Amino acid sequence: MVGKLIIEILILWIIHAFYRAILVHKREPPGGIFFYPKVMQERVIEKGLITDQELKNRKTFAYILILIWMILVPGFMILRINGAQTYFSCCWQFYILFLGAEFFDWLAIAVWFCTLV
Repeated sequence: MVGKLIIEILILWIIHAFYRAILVHKREPPGGIFFYPKVMQERVIEKGLITDQELKNRKTFAYILILIWMILVPGFMILRINGAQTYFSCCWQFYILFLGAEFFDWLAIAVWFCTLV
């Protein structure tokens, strides 16, 4: 079971990398600036790299997209691949998968973005 969860976390990392690539495809790093503190957002707007309205539109699109992939993909993995039968089993597996996906942000994306700004 542990090995299967590690593989699933790696799959979530790949999906998360594609998600971030979609966000920054046209606008480069400022395309995902809404995930960072307000001070950084204001600085990017001040530099003219993105407008306030574009920031709001991209934020809405990104949050809808992340809700879809953060619920549907782990749900499929937990229920179909791992065959979870109880509420507790679903909860702890989702918790592990969610922490694994968030570790990708903590480890890779934050370091990458902070070195560019």
